[in-house]
Amino acid sequence: MIDTDSLHKIMIKQHYDEAKMAKKLGLTQEEFAHRMKIGIFGSDEIEMMIEELDIQNPEAIFFSQN
Repeated sequence: MIDTDSLHKIMIKQHYDEAKMAKKLGLTQEEFAHRMKIGIFGSDEIEMMIEELDIQNPEAIFFSQN
């Protein structure tokens, strides 16, 4: 399960809103919002977010035990 609260905080810190990240991932804003709500993204999308957001500890966010 993805720790979407932490991911959202990192997005804000890196000046990304849902619309900007959705566009980067090739999703609509609605699709991105839905995936954030359920906490599931594909591995290619996760890789892209790690790179774009310069996430230093991706395991803590994308492999959360919440």
